[in-house]
Amino acid sequence: MDKSVKRALYAAIGAASIAAEKAEKIVKIVAKQGAISQKEGMKLVRALSKHADKQRKNVQRMMVGHIAKASKAAEARGKQIVGRAAKIAEKKGKSLLKKLGR
Repeated sequence: MDKSVKRALYAAIGAASIAAEKAEKIVKIVAKQGAISQKEGMKLVRALSKHADKQRKNVQRMMVGHIAKASKAAEARGKQIVGRAAKIAEKKGKSLLKKLGR
C-alpha cells in the first residue's frame, strides 16, 4: 500500500478514536451534571460508537476503491510506457542491423 495512503488511513482511524474518546468524556460530564442519566449517557456513547464504526467502514471501502482505481491506472500507464520503449528499441535494433548490412 502506498505510504501516503497508509498515512491518510491511520489519520482517519486516529481521528475517529479521538472523537470517540471525546464523546465519551462529554457524555460523562453531562451525566455528572444531571442533564441525562448515566444509563442514557452510556446508551448515547454506544450509539455514537456504532455510528463511528459505520463511518470507519465507509472510509475503508472508499480507500480500497481509490487504491484499486489508482492501481489499475498505474498498471495501464506502465503498459503504455513499456510498449513505447519496446517500439523504440525495435526501431533502434532494425537501424543497427541495417547499418551492419544484415
